[in-house]
Amino acid sequence: MKHKVKQYFNNLINKESSIYNFLRFGIIGVINTIHYYIWYLFLLWLKVPYVISHTIAFTFSMIGSYFLNCFFTFKVKPTLKKFIKYPLTTLANYLVSTFSLILLVKILKVNPSIAALLASIIPIPITFIMTHKILSSDSHNGKKPQISITKNLFAIAILFFFSLACHLYIHQSGKMFGKIGLDNASQLMYFVTFLQKSFISGQHFWSWSYGFGGDIFSEFSYYYTTSPFFYLMLILRKLGIGTLTLGGTVHWRLIFSIFRQFLSMTILYLLLKYEKKSTYTSLIGSAVYGGCISFIWFSLFFDFMADAYVWLPLTVLGWRIYENTKKWYLLVISAALTVANSFYFGFISFVFYIIFIIVFTKVKGKNIREKISSFFNSILKYAVFAAMAVGLSAVAFIPSVLAFLKTDRFSTETKTPLFHTLNYMLTIPDRFFFYASVLGFPLIILIIFVLPWKKLSWVTKRKTVLVGIFFLMFLTPYSGAFFNGLSYSSDRWFYLFIFAVAYALPDWLEENDKFKKVGFAFFSGITILSVVLYYSKQLKGFDFTIQNREITNIVNIVILSAGLICLLAVALKRYVSRKCIKLILNCIIVLCVMVGLITNSNSYLSIAKPDMTGDSLKNSCMENEEEKQIFSKLTPDKSEFYRAIFRNAPQENAPMSYGYYGTSTYNSMVDGNLHKWLKVDHDILSTFVTPSAYKNFDDRLFLGTFFGSKYIVDSKYDTPFSPYGYELIKQTDNYNVYENRYNVGFDLWYSNTMDKNTYNNMNVAQKDAVLLQTAVVDKSVSGLNHFLIDNSTSEIALDWSNAVTKNMKYKDGVLEASDNASMNIPIKNSKKNDNGEILFSMNLKPSDGQEFRLIVNNKITIKSEEQYPYVYPIYQYSFCFDRSTDVLKLNISKGKYKITDAHVWFNSYDFYKDWVNERNKYNMENLYVDGGKVKGTIKNNEKGIMAFNIPFNKGWSAKVDGKKQELIKVNGVLMGLVLEPGTHNVEMTYITPGLIIGSLITAAVLIFIIIFYIISNRRKKYVQ
Repeated sequence: MKHKVKQYFNNLINKESSIYNFLRFGIIGVINTIHYYIWYLFLLWLKVPYVISHTIAFTFSMIGSYFLNCFFTFKVKPTLKKFIKYPLTTLANYLVSTFSLILLVKILKVNPSIAALLASIIPIPITFIMTHKILSSDSHNGKKPQISITKNLFAIAILFFFSLACHLYIHQSGKMFGKIGLDNASQLMYFVTFLQKSFISGQHFWSWSYGFGGDIFSEFSYYYTTSPFFYLMLILRKLGIGTLTLGGTVHWRLIFSIFRQFLSMTILYLLLKYEKKSTYTSLIGSAVYGGCISFIWFSLFFDFMADAYVWLPLTVLGWRIYENTKKWYLLVISAALTVANSFYFGFISFVFYIIFIIVFTKVKGKNIREKISSFFNSILKYAVFAAMAVGLSAVAFIPSVLAFLKTDRFSTETKTPLFHTLNYMLTIPDRFFFYASVLGFPLIILIIFVLPWKKLSWVTKRKTVLVGIFFLMFLTPYSGAFFNGLSYSSDRWFYLFIFAVAYALPDWLEENDKFKKVGFAFFSGITILSVVLYYSKQLKGFDFTIQNREITNIVNIVILSAGLICLLAVALKRYVSRKCIKLILNCIIVLCVMVGLITNSNSYLSIAKPDMTGDSLKNSCMENEEEKQIFSKLTPDKSEFYRAIFRNAPQENAPMSYGYYGTSTYNSMVDGNLHKWLKVDHDILSTFVTPSAYKNFDDRLFLGTFFGSKYIVDSKYDTPFSPYGYELIKQTDNYNVYENRYNVGFDLWYSNTMDKNTYNNMNVAQKDAVLLQTAVVDKSVSGLNHFLIDNSTSEIALDWSNAVTKNMKYKDGVLEASDNASMNIPIKNSKKNDNGEILFSMNLKPSDGQEFRLIVNNKITIKSEEQYPYVYPIYQYSFCFDRSTDVLKLNISKGKYKITDAHVWFNSYDFYKDWVNERNKYNMENLYVDGGKVKGTIKNNEKGIMAFNIPFNKGWSAKVDGKKQELIKVNGVLMGLVLEPGTHNVEMTYITPGLIIGSLITAAVLIFIIIFYIISNRRKKYVQ
């Protein structure tokens, strides 16, 4: 043992190999870090700013590092030449560590003393490679590998700083990377924070703080839960880096925007270098891909969409490697990541892959038959790879698709025109080269129009054909509709077009360097055309202003000038032969392309006006301290269950932020059965008639009680509110908190049933009353009788003859409204002294399908035009009022409407207490509720149905007394069990539907790949 230790130590000291060099380098690194850290802390103690302290300490430690690495790590003699060159090894180290230090201190709020240590670890691999190349250069015959690595690292560093520059507006404005009032604030900001909290607490599949309780894996897979970047951020959170707050999420949105942009550009750069493109053309192509406005648009408004940028060049790189080496692993894995990350963008990107493969497939054969056979053989081969990729992604793909198919988003129909409008076509130059859309290409792409097609290489032609295909797609709205799942037309697919251009541009530039077709004539023509178009239009198709008109004009001129100077530099290359001049011109081209892209990106950000601040995140439903304190005391522990209603909350996703069990959410993948039940079956009023969102019960008592609502939090500044059965238990500066004395909790016991057809034929008031009386079931249950409901619902007549109108005409159900139109309709209310609630319901349909705003007694609902993609197709609107209401005051937008099926019902509360007592006849004892795990004991003396306050979902399974039992749907929305008399132990668990089968498929494909890899390696060794 002693001999082995001694031998290992000798090897460490003397042996020349990569591993021992790296180990010695690591030891020196530890010594050097201590040396650096002593100077750094000393300078901080002297009150020197941390960045300056870092720079001085870094310089001192670099000198010591040089001699230690010469004598100990690489065993070489120090020379003045190497000493002068040595700072090159630390340039990347200094840049990366300095940026990391600033990032840790400024963004992540890490103490400068600790941040310096963390920042010094990140660049170690880069420093080792650079140091090895410079200090060991004498032992190599050639210098080309050293120059190549240095050049590529320098190019990648340029891309990093380019990415920072594309986000410069955020740093300068002092705002956070978000915009209040849009989905990034009302959805995405909540989602990331909420999901991270849920996953860290062990709730991976189900959470009660999402809507009425829901699947947080599959129903958030469109956004984050299948994204590698989400899990990378989650790992950082588990390591204690960053905060689990909305503000922390927005901070990290900016960091990950820079990271994704840099990563996607770096991958494309590596792809282009793999294809042996020059450094300057590879830089340009990479910058165009990441720097066009589409990326910054994604990152600001829909950050999860920016993930797609990474997988596209990675998959094409995998295809290139396969074409050259027949190694298909990267191709299959990257294609699998494309699908797994997002099924939505997986579909979009896979369409690109299909087109790409078809365009680049080389057909072999002497005749038509052989060529067709060769083509389909190639396509079949890639189809097998695609199937493997989808199989590998099945663990994410299958649950995501199943959740998507369950959503209630397929009833909206949109009409997509075949062609864009004339105004749109006239603004194409602006859309292509300025910040007027999500493109923003540099003018240099116009060189394609002068290249000699017949002389171009086969690959360049194919890349150009690919660009042509996507340009034609750009010209028709149908492309946007197709890529959006045959829905409304969307620009989300434009990243495919941008990639095609960025991928082809280096080839175009190198072909021009070869044939020298771009000269002064072409440059002059483009200049004249650009100036004429610019000064004749001045971006008149768009009303965009950057701060003021003067600055806007300056920005426009900068973008135009950068593009023209870039073309001028390309043209000048035709007339020069000296390498140094060409190098300078190449640098000018790269610089001008990047300046134009940076200006476009920051101009777009200036127009988008991110306005989120730390103060704005203290608004209601976000991180408001008063609300946090209230809801922290209204959140059940694992031995109890109840829900809390945040009345008139401005954000549906408030429960995600505060952690309470709420009654609202806003999520595109929300469960369709629950969504339809709330919006159609019970016609609960929505402020905005959109899919994918619901909020509370419009003060309808029976609905709130049915769902186990125990508390109501109401603003003191809202309309006076006195809910029946509730008592005021707390008052804060801005809120009143009410507690329901008749809460049903987690379970509702039913001794009898009603068939679904009878229930469906009821009006909305009767449906509300039925919920607390009997179990509506899809199939009859033997041993349980049909129930005759109490007579608690009565109709109140509308007095149309005495209706008073203003700025409107009403006759025979047709209403014609002018501006400021109103109508007061008396109702013959004889129930003013009875406990109960009034429900007014009517069918209202605008004759032209236009947008309208309907206000009834200060309660409002807004519906967009019927062709709007985010409108929910309902026409029945119900409003709940207190018992004293005797007049319905309607205000409606200008337009013509058809009114039918208008009724007023009164729901009496006379039987309410009895109903609640009946539902609480038997309750679960020893209750345990923790996400997707529920258990408890029930003692019932009769046969019946125990309904649980869990929205119906096939992912739930139940065991009664250790035996598996089928869960049934109760009242169209809840889970339930039919129980015989006796004492029962009930256990219920939730697993995302499709996850198990998806995991098995993924495991099978993964095992196949591993086995194939092992067999292939053994076969190669055997052949060798």
